[in-house]
Amino acid sequence: RELMAKGERQLKMIDKLLVDKTELTRQCEQLVAELRAKLVYWTGDQKMPPLEGCGDSAIDGSSRSEWEATKTKEIKESTIRGLEPEVERILSEGRKEKQALLERHREALEAQRAELLAQHSLQIEMKTEAIKKEYESLLMVERDRARRQVTEEAEKWNEQLRLLRSSTQQEIAEMRARAEEERNARDIEFSDQARVEEHKRLKEVEVRYEEELGRLKAAQEGEVKAMKREEQLEREAWMENIRGKLDDDLKEKTREIRRECEEERDRQVAVVVDRLSREVVEAEHRAKASTAREWGEQEAGLLKDIEDLRTKVEGLEKEREGSLSVVKKLKGDMETSERELELARESLTLAQQERKDMLLAQERERGKALVELEGARRESIDEREQLRREKAQLEGELAAVRSSTKEKIDEQQVRCDEAIRTLEGRVRRMLKRKDEVIEELRGKLTSAEAFAGELDGIVSRQREEIRSLTVSGTGRRSSRKGK
Repeated sequence: RELMAKGERQLKMIDKLLVDKTELTRQCEQLVAELRAKLVYWTGDQKMPPLEGCGDSAIDGSSRSEWEATKTKEIKESTIRGLEPEVERILSEGRKEKQALLERHREALEAQRAELLAQHSLQIEMKTEAIKKEYESLLMVERDRARRQVTEEAEKWNEQLRLLRSSTQQEIAEMRARAEEERNARDIEFSDQARVEEHKRLKEVEVRYEEELGRLKAAQEGEVKAMKREEQLEREAWMENIRGKLDDDLKEKTREIRRECEEERDRQVAVVVDRLSREVVEAEHRAKASTAREWGEQEAGLLKDIEDLRTKVEGLEKEREGSLSVVKKLKGDMETSERELELARESLTLAQQERKDMLLAQERERGKALVELEGARRESIDEREQLRREKAQLEGELAAVRSSTKEKIDEQQVRCDEAIRTLEGRVRRMLKRKDEVIEELRGKLTSAEAFAGELDGIVSRQREEIRSLTVSGTGRRSSRKGK
């Protein structure tokens, strides 16, 4: 716009110069007309009034022609000298303004380019920050979802452990209640038998019963020791197996992301298994202790009965010495006591069988508890496998999110590159347009210079015309004067 305004100003100045040139031409023509009128006046033998500033030189014809030529030359030279500095000044100002405009345009382009680069860099930084924030927000969402899922799984696992613990405690309480009922039933049965057999025991029955009791006690102790050894070996093997499996599970899970949760879970499982094992063992010990205590109480009662029988036998022996009828009666009583002893042996065998059945039931309950624990362990292994699969799924989703984020970043980078290329193309087009405008202004300036040259040519031609007219007028005057 400034260059166009400058061109318009130059065109207006050229128009003004043309007007001035036209005015000068008119004045020159008027001066020539006056000179011609003077010549006509002089050629018509009329007295010419003296010209101002000429003095006596205007009277002479040759002096007058010289004076006219000199004046014409001075007017033309003064006109040319007056126009040349103005034209030169205008041209120099045009060149200076053109150079200043070019410099300002170059500075404006540099500033615009720097501003565009700064804006583009700022946009890239803002978009990069936005992408980073979006990526971090996605990571936070995925992390929160995984944390919630792990928390839900841990709560579910704790709930299952709580249910398993409550069911195990309930089963143990039921086992204790059944054992207490059986013990009470045996106490009632043995007390009834003791009361029935109290007055029917004799010395032979006492000896046989003591022998049988010693044999049974030795067999029972051997059986109890064997059962204890078997239970100890089974418990140690089972605990070693469980410990090995738990150690293997812990070693396998140490490299996983949810290591702490799984270690805590394994620890809880181990604690529950250990607690259940201790409770089962304590229940067995309590059952065995109660059985041993019952047997001890029964044995003490039997020993007391034996002592009573001994005292009675002593009394009977004393009485036997005094009465044969009492001996016969005692023989009958002895036969009855033998039969009762057989019945007692049978009842003892039944009690031992019931005890074995109770031990087998306890073994079955323990095996059932072990099976349930094994099922819980397998369920925990299944849950771990499910957690591992969920972890792999989460890793896949995270990889997909990363790939999509990377694709978004690449697309954003491509868009930024395209924007940069577009801006560069626009800047190049603007620079090209500026160069075209500058070339156009240069062409206009060249045309203006050519037009000024044409004006100079016109002025020079007018000078030649004026000179030729002056020379021709001088020649005519000289010829007329000669005539």
